[in-house]
Amino acid sequence: MQVFSNREGQLHLFWRLLLFPVCLAALIFPLLFLRSSLLQFFFGSFLLVGLLAGWATWIDRSSIKRYGLSFDWVIARDLFAGGLVGVMAVGLIWVVSDRLGFFGTISVNRAAFDTLFWLFLLKTLLVAFWEETVFRGFLLVNLLESLSDVLGRQGAMAGAALLSSLAFGAVHAGTSHFSIFAFMLLTLNGIVWCIPILMTRRLGLSIGMHALWNFAQTKMFGFPMSGNPPEGSLIVADLKGPEAWSGGAYGPEAGLAGIVGLITMLVLAMAFCRATSGRQRS
Repeated sequence: MQVFSNREGQLHLFWRLLLFPVCLAALIFPLLFLRSSLLQFFFGSFLLVGLLAGWATWIDRSSIKRYGLSFDWVIARDLFAGGLVGVMAVGLIWVVSDRLGFFGTISVNRAAFDTLFWLFLLKTLLVAFWEETVFRGFLLVNLLESLSDVLGRQGAMAGAALLSSLAFGAVHAGTSHFSIFAFMLLTLNGIVWCIPILMTRRLGLSIGMHALWNFAQTKMFGFPMSGNPPEGSLIVADLKGPEAWSGGAYGPEAGLAGIVGLITMLVLAMAFCRATSGRQRS
């Protein structure tokens, strides 16, 4: 029995899931001394890509495309489409909330488009890139390939999506106003964002959806986002609806409104993946 590798000479899943985070933590540790979280994520993104490229080359004997990353026009297209999907999902939540009479006063903040607005957009893109690359790139792909021999292809896809999404939900436990409902919705969120890479083996759409889902909540439509209150949002709305719908102080990711958004993202993402994969085959 080989302790470190399988018959093909690849590291066992246990060692992959242990060594990669350790290497990543060692690389990004100096960035903790930077006062700006934006700069931490900016420089950290380069370190993450570098580590993943090296890991793919020397450990996997493959390329970084194995983990859904390809720096070409396709990822730019997918990012843009994913961003539209994220905004549309949150926009639908806002419209439904309005139709149900869950808003008090509503106003438009004409000063929203300041420097902080655009810097926050950049930060949400970087955070989404990080989380999608780690959870839907490295973790999902390794789980999928390791479980395939045991569960078969379809079973491995379901198992890998569930396990990686449970981990995704769990890492948010430290956020303000976190609850079991938030954990459940974040896990479902992770599963939805697994779908594009399972269908296309590309991360661009998931990164775009993730980034603009977060950004649209707190900077466009005035919802709390993962326990963070909206600041400088384009639309300022006094939400009066029940917490079971709105998610309360945590935001839509802890309420029924979030399920509406997730279903919207799932339907639109699957439609986009099917349309673009058909076009590429032709």
